[in-house]
Amino acid sequence: MTDRGEVPFQAQGISKVFKERNWRGRTHTVQAVSGLDLALEPGEAFGLIGPNGAGKSTTIKMLMGLVRPSAGTMRLNGCPVEDHRARQGVGFLSEHPALYPQLTALEVVSGAARIQGMARGEAQGEAERLLGEMGLAGVARTPLRKFSKGMQQRAAIAHALAGRPDLLVVDEPLTGLDPIWRTRVVERLMAFRDEGGTVLLSSHILADVERLADRIGILHQGQLHAVTTPASLIGRYVQTYVIRTQGRQDPADESFWKEGSDQWSGEVSEEALWPSLDRLRELGHQIVEVRPAGAGLEGAVMRFLEEAGAK
Repeated sequence: MTDRGEVPFQAQGISKVFKERNWRGRTHTVQAVSGLDLALEPGEAFGLIGPNGAGKSTTIKMLMGLVRPSAGTMRLNGCPVEDHRARQGVGFLSEHPALYPQLTALEVVSGAARIQGMARGEAQGEAERLLGEMGLAGVARTPLRKFSKGMQQRAAIAHALAGRPDLLVVDEPLTGLDPIWRTRVVERLMAFRDEGGTVLLSSHILADVERLADRIGILHQGQLHAVTTPASLIGRYVQTYVIRTQGRQDPADESFWKEGSDQWSGEVSEEALWPSLDRLRELGHQIVEVRPAGAGLEGAVMRFLEEAGAK
């Protein structure tokens, strides 16, 4: 990866209006995105979330030069997105990957590495390494048309990572993956971020967004309603916390119950959280887990969108 010293992605006043025809042939307009202002920090993972039709994929398509904004400006690494050079060093996974089905996985991924500037031999080695990471080493020379949906998705992720990009833009990267590969792909994206890369992620699987994203942006009806951290949004709606501990002495608190040998769980209010933790430590308990009660980020986003819809 290169250190460009630029903001990886910046949008100012971005709007997108589509013209559509109904069955009578009459034209009407649809405001897909309205007045979007957003900037990503180098080395962060940013989750763009919201319901279907919120404008997430449209925003990503404008960023990648696939759709022209109706108004506003967008820049990649300091370069206008209209300039094809802006996408050098950017790995992209679309919501519906369209890789050449007649080519092998090795040909597709090594070709992506070549586009990013790697020499032929280096690109081949890069492709073999990435396909191995995605569990596809044994079928690297098999045409993509013979792959299952999950295998095609993993090949598309390898394609996005090829050439060691600085910025990774991934739209619904976990589609079609089983739980094992979903976890592995999230861990691979976390490793990319930890190595200094920047990730822009759109996903409906909010448990994985909660795990990966440093910040999130919530889109609703084409507008960016909030930019925050997952922890801050969850904390906005949390009223109680779950505490799990290991210790021999009974906490003697009706908020706690025994789960197994020397294992205890309890649910306490926000006000009682720190006093409870201090008392448990005094009793010799080891704190195993402290987490917000409820559905985590998914529950918090649902509450937020309910409020946004009511305004």
